[in-house]
Amino acid sequence: MAVSIDEDDESIQKVHDKIDQWVATTNFEVDNTRSFMFNMPYLDEANEYQQDIVKGLGYRQMQRYVPIKLKEGQ
Repeated sequence: MAVSIDEDDESIQKVHDKIDQWVATTNFEVDNTRSFMFNMPYLDEANEYQQDIVKGLGYRQMQRYVPIKLKEGQ
């Protein structure tokens, strides 16, 4: 799981690239049989925590979940 800026394609791509770089240094690989997922923490605009996150960071966060599996033959 990694965090990017919601609705910012450049941020999302940078995070995805960093995930790929990390995976390449491990005994894991991206599991292409499963989908990438994401979550929006505190999506409710009226939620005080969401307001604090946006106020503090200047943007809404998006959590990206990347399916990984042990590399074949490991």
